[in-house]
Amino acid sequence: MSNRRKDNPHDLLARYGNNRGRSNFNSQHRVQLLDRGMPRSWRMLSFALVLFTATLAGGSTLYPPGSTEIIAALCIVIIAIGCYSIVVLNTNVRSKSKIVFLRDGVMATVLATTIVGGLLLYRGVQQTGEIGQQALTAGNANGAKMASKLQLVPEAKITSTTGLAQADQPKNASKIRIPAMQVPVADATTLPPGTRITCRAPNASMVAVQVERSTADYITNLKVNDFRVTEPAGTELEFNLVSVSGSTSARTCSIVYFLDQSLTTDSNRIAMRDFIRRVSVAAPHADIQALSFGKSIHVLTPWTNNHDEVLSVAQRLHQSSGSTLASAISMKIDDVGKRPGRRLMVIFSDGVGQARDDAAMAIENRCIHHGIDVMVVRFPGRADDKRFLGDLATATGGQSLNVSDADQAASWISRWSTHKTTPYYVLRLEEPAAQWPLNVSVGGGSTRLSQAVTFTMSK
Repeated sequence: MSNRRKDNPHDLLARYGNNRGRSNFNSQHRVQLLDRGMPRSWRMLSFALVLFTATLAGGSTLYPPGSTEIIAALCIVIIAIGCYSIVVLNTNVRSKSKIVFLRDGVMATVLATTIVGGLLLYRGVQQTGEIGQQALTAGNANGAKMASKLQLVPEAKITSTTGLAQADQPKNASKIRIPAMQVPVADATTLPPGTRITCRAPNASMVAVQVERSTADYITNLKVNDFRVTEPAGTELEFNLVSVSGSTSARTCSIVYFLDQSLTTDSNRIAMRDFIRRVSVAAPHADIQALSFGKSIHVLTPWTNNHDEVLSVAQRLHQSSGSTLASAISMKIDDVGKRPGRRLMVIFSDGVGQARDDAAMAIENRCIHHGIDVMVVRFPGRADDKRFLGDLATATGGQSLNVSDADQAASWISRWSTHKTTPYYVLRLEEPAAQWPLNVSVGGGSTRLSQAVTFTMSK
């Protein structure tokens, strides 16, 4: 037991008076409290601030360059708050505790500042090295990026049949013959004399190009560097190239139906059956298949020309929640792509595709390459997912309709199933063009062909 006398607050007030006594009491009592245990706790707090600051600063080296300054500023604010708290709490302390606190505060500040400064210096050196590396490779960076992005689809085997059916080309689709002389382009294919091209823009992010010899056959071996797309101001646009070949059979077609298991009410079943029946009448020679998707994917029928079998499974469709549509489409692309003639996917969906942007883009590219058109069928009170289903139908040259538009769908499928297509190339822009018309150039050598193409946004 300590024999040290503890002052009673009331005795202190009586001894020094109201104002002065209260002030002296506060000062002396604070000294006692600090001497008894505050120095240790505040030292722990100081080092905790240092660790917290070091953690944030260390993490900043892993963030993008733009966030380094923000985290550094946050670290400095934390240091300032810690130092300010230490100094203010010790302003009226007349004991060795003040010296201890100030020493801890200075040590914490110096240590934290050193850590932050070192990490920021390291980050700066790292960024400088990255900038130098980029500068060394600037001459080839754009070409390397284009080459890596554009070789999305193998060109050795082209089996696609989608798109530029003769009857589907707009009336204003123009043809142009090679001029006498053009500026040669390195590593580009030299086109034979008399070659002509036909260009059109199905949407704001796509340009379709046919390259035809004077002998009425089509050039199908062009590569990425044979094409160039520029805006009116001369800005060159990046694009992905998908090569497509035409259908040699006008009467052979394959249709696969995707049935959403969340659409199992009686009215929806009746609407689906009526839609399928109308399509069957429009394309009686088509080979068809049906599969369902919900929590899982089920192939309901094999490939068959028995349309009644598909109507029967549509009537017996079982209820299921969830959506595996993106997986179902991805699973069937290769199978459908091997079918002869024209190919179509008819998707009855509640409008939820649940596909990430990168997965949706991959599905679109694969459908285009394999010549698969997509028809999206919507139901009352539901809207198709514009980021996936709507874009998929547009990109493949298909249709996006209401289930009540069965007659319109039948008319479109009747034309679609009986027209041959010709080989062409799809230039899928990385970003929609900001200015139209675009200038499309094809080929190289002494004969390079160019044509302007315009896209008009539909109202």
